[in-house]
Amino acid sequence: IFSRHIIHAKGMGKLQDLCRHPIIPTPLAVLNITEALSRFGLEDILVIDVGGATTDVHSVTDGDPRNQAFLAAPEPRTKRTVEGDLGVYINAENIKSLWDDAQDDTSQDYDLTYLNPLPQSEREVYLSRRLTQKAVRIAVKRHAGSFLSSLSLSDTQKVVSGKDLSGIKHIIGTG
Repeated sequence: IFSRHIIHAKGMGKLQDLCRHPIIPTPLAVLNITEALSRFGLEDILVIDVGGATTDVHSVTDGDPRNQAFLAAPEPRTKRTVEGDLGVYINAENIKSLWDDAQDDTSQDYDLTYLNPLPQSEREVYLSRRLTQKAVRIAVKRHAGSFLSSLSLSDTQKVVSGKDLSGIKHIIGTG
């Protein structure tokens, strides 16, 4: 879909002619970079890419080795989640509605009349930062697994469900 719709957009043909390699979607490009950083020394890495339309989270980690025995199901070493409802510009209203921190949620903080895809004023920049903070928190929470307790007749067992990010050593933000 990307190739059919984006690459054939006005001006993209000229851009492709200037490139030796194919133009690829941003989430795939960031995933490729995250994997390369992991191979070249930044092991156990988390990259969060906040955009106007989506917020994407990429991780390369096996998690904390102490949790391996408690995995409910295997997770891939490399994982990418693309949160299509967390774009800071396109989905600002949605991000605002998902926020669950009542003490921090004031109408002044999230006055979307100051929403600008290229924020210029202090108020526009502030709003973009607040929306970005929300998008990052929600996206990472969705990407990450959780620790659960499994009860049996004899004892309680720890269970790791989803992607174990407790071994992450490096976090990079982009957008």
